[in-house]
Order: sequence, then C-alpha cells, then structure tokens
Amino acid sequence: MCDEELLQSAFDWALRFYQRKGLNAQDAEDCAAEVRLQLLQHLQQGRTLSFAYAAQVARGILADFAQAQQQRPQAMPLEHADSHGGEGAIFGTAGGCALGVGATDA
Repeated sequence: MCDEELLQSAFDWALRFYQRKGLNAQDAEDCAAEVRLQLLQHLQQGRTLSFAYAAQVARGILADFAQAQQQRPQAMPLEHADSHGGEGAIFGTAGGCALGVGATDA
C-alpha cells in the first residue's frame, strides 16, 4: 500500500472513530484531516506508521478538541443579548455619548 492509500485509509478510519465519539460531520472531518496531516508529517520525517501510532494521534486530537470545546464561551442567541446588558451597556452610557462621540474639547 502506497503512502497516499495509507493516509486515505487512516483518514477514513479516523472519520468513523470521531463520528462514533459523537462529533458532528464537520468536526469529525476536520479532526480526521488533522490526523492525516500529522501522519503525513510523521512519514516525511522518514518514520514508519503503525495502527497503534495512528490511534494514539487520533485520541490526542480528540482530547485537544474536547478541551477546546470546554474553553469556548457559550453561544447566546441574539434575541437574548439585549436582556444581558442592553444598549450602551458596553460603555455604561445607556443612551448617552459613548467614547466622547459628540463631545467637544474644552
């Protein structure tokens, strides 16, 4: 099996692995592509591949993905955004001038 076929097989396996772990289609594909990239870099360094190594890479990428998801702020629907501060809340102006807009230098 040539390197291209090996990398494609690893990608296909990783894609199924991530889907079984519950990732949506786009995230699973992104993570599988990262596996393929890391395995390609491994091959380019003159090293050989094994299933155990590919599985270790896939688990590491899954752990990184899960950690990134936990650190990502919760999304808030726009219709709820106003109830969490309202107009002028960023600058504490509530309808007044923000950042000196309209103010004159005295």
